[in-house]
Amino acid sequence: MSTTVRNAPIESLGMGVLDLYLFMGTARTSMMIHHCWSNTPTGVLLHMCIEDLALDSGLYGLLWNQEFKFSQWTVKHSIIFHACKFNQKHEIVIGINHHSIAKRRNNDRSIMAVASEHISKTSSLRAINRVRQFHNVVHLSDITAAEGRGLNH
Repeated sequence: MSTTVRNAPIESLGMGVLDLYLFMGTARTSMMIHHCWSNTPTGVLLHMCIEDLALDSGLYGLLWNQEFKFSQWTVKHSIIFHACKFNQKHEIVIGINHHSIAKRRNNDRSIMAVASEHISKTSSLRAINRVRQFHNVVHLSDITAAEGRGLNH
């Protein structure tokens, strides 16, 4: 006899119980949107967390438009991280505006974008991200010489 629980309404032969994972994911996203758009004190704190995660990712553009590859090198204990993870998995796009990292020069690239293309080991990506943050650099142009052919010493 099968013991699988079906998370669906009773009319669909389910138990009438919500899937708690989906409920928590959508509740977290709706709470984040509500507080950020209403500009509540919680929304101000959430905006700071969003911008911290965007800076921690070291990638250009809005956090919501990123592929979730930055999960290899960022902190995982943030409510924003888990909201991004859930939204990416379920193809949910939200429109909370935040300050984002932009290119400083033509053909400039993010250090973490380049590192993630060439390195797959999570511990190495985390180490590069720690050093990048310690030196307060984001772009390749921050660490290369003026002609762009070597590193600036």
